[in-house]
Amino acid sequence: MKKKRTLISIFLILMLVCGTMMTAYASENLSESQDIQIATTEEERDAFFEEAMVDILNNLEKENSLRGPKYHYKTVYKPYKYKTLSGYAGNQVQGGYKFPTGGGFWFTDSGGPTVSGSVNIGLPKPYDFISVSINLGKKGSSGLWVKAPSNKYYYKLYVSKVMEMRPYIIYRAPAGTNNWKIYSGGAVPIVYSVTSSAKKV
Repeated sequence: MKKKRTLISIFLILMLVCGTMMTAYASENLSESQDIQIATTEEERDAFFEEAMVDILNNLEKENSLRGPKYHYKTVYKPYKYKTLSGYAGNQVQGGYKFPTGGGFWFTDSGGPTVSGSVNIGLPKPYDFISVSINLGKKGSSGLWVKAPSNKYYYKLYVSKVMEMRPYIIYRAPAGTNNWKIYSGGAVPIVYSVTSSAKKV
């Protein structure tokens, strides 16, 4: 499952970059920072989740057909959980940047440093906690423009990503019976929103 979660994290980053149904808006309060937020739509998140679950269940069916006794499976879905992962975007100098004549950052939501966190997804042990990782993106020469709110201080590009965790439990029973037992559990991590801002350092 660890390899599966890694592949999912890589794919959802590509989904976020390439999605055409995302919206962006800026905070009107420029005295502190101009926050730029990208939000995925519910339809996009549903489509990604369905595709991920099809892949997970297909892998179980393949395992079942290759070895051992025959089983059938059922899946139960649990309430969503949310986890925010934050940090400085990549490709920046340690001390930050000052913009004497005004300016800001181009934010590219690909690559960059990786951040991880643990999430209690509310499933029975040992499936109650999972680890989720995602890249924070980087300062680039194109992408989303994040304005520095002042020309007096040093700033760095700061990113927060809200992950929507969709938990599931997979039960299995020997073929021809209803003797269901928990076989596996986990959660599909999906990007809910990304907020980038110029943070004073």
